[in-house]
Amino acid sequence: MTIKRNNNLILLLLAASFLGGSICGAADSSSSAANANASSYFVNSSSSYGVDGTHRKLQSTPCPGCSGRKCCLTKPECYWDGVARKCWLLAATPTPPPTPPPSSPPTTLQIVFSGTGSPPNPLPECHGDCDNDSECQGDLRCFQRSTTEAVPGCPGQATSGVDFCARRPSEDTVWLNGDNGSPAANFPLGLCEGDCDSDTDCQSGLIW
Repeated sequence: MTIKRNNNLILLLLAASFLGGSICGAADSSSSAANANASSYFVNSSSSYGVDGTHRKLQSTPCPGCSGRKCCLTKPECYWDGVARKCWLLAATPTPPPTPPPSSPPTTLQIVFSGTGSPPNPLPECHGDCDNDSECQGDLRCFQRSTTEAVPGCPGQATSGVDFCARRPSEDTVWLNGDNGSPAANFPLGLCEGDCDSDTDCQSGLIW
């Protein structure tokens, strides 16, 4: 009886040893495969942050001149792969696209006539080039510009010196009605009208 028990005990121990070795071997193999897969994942398809906080793709190139963890963590251009225990190079920080120049604000001013004489038809509001009020539709008036003065009621900018038909809101609105005595039909100038160079350019009772 004693010998039989010992044989059984020996068989049980051998079986347990055999099964345990196989299981441990399988675990080691799986661990190695997992490490290999993880290493491949980190190198080829992952992305990370450098020390400088910039999000960049990982490269499969080792970090030049740096292989240890401490050294790697001080390199903004490198990343420490804790699975493979290697220091990889990060892709260069992408250059942001240049900031486009600010666009000019939309304009309502339109130059539809630039020839000599009068336009074939009276010009609508915010249209030019006019020479006098008779070239504008209805009660619109020709706003005489010498440079790039803003045209009342017509947002935007246009070529310097071009005159536009516009609506004068009131007599208190400053209005450019001519310059240097031209057009002659607009002189002498009324209240809040310009451009005058002396009292003689103004209507009676008004001063320069």
